[in-house]
Amino acid sequence: MQCLTDLMVDSKIPSRILVERDETYHLIKDVCHQLNISLERVEQLATIPHVREDMFSRDW
Repeated sequence: MQCLTDLMVDSKIPSRILVERDETYHLIKDVCHQLNISLERVEQLATIPHVREDMFSRDW
């Protein structure tokens, strides 16, 4: 896992965005290109399984 500071430029704009879904990729690819942000599709985001488990295990 990369440190968040490695992914930030001036602590305001990410230099890279990772997405799991094709829909998300296609939704933001033009904006990323305009802002010169690297956009990558990955098989699975590192923190997502933990977040999903926490989100769906709560008693709402």
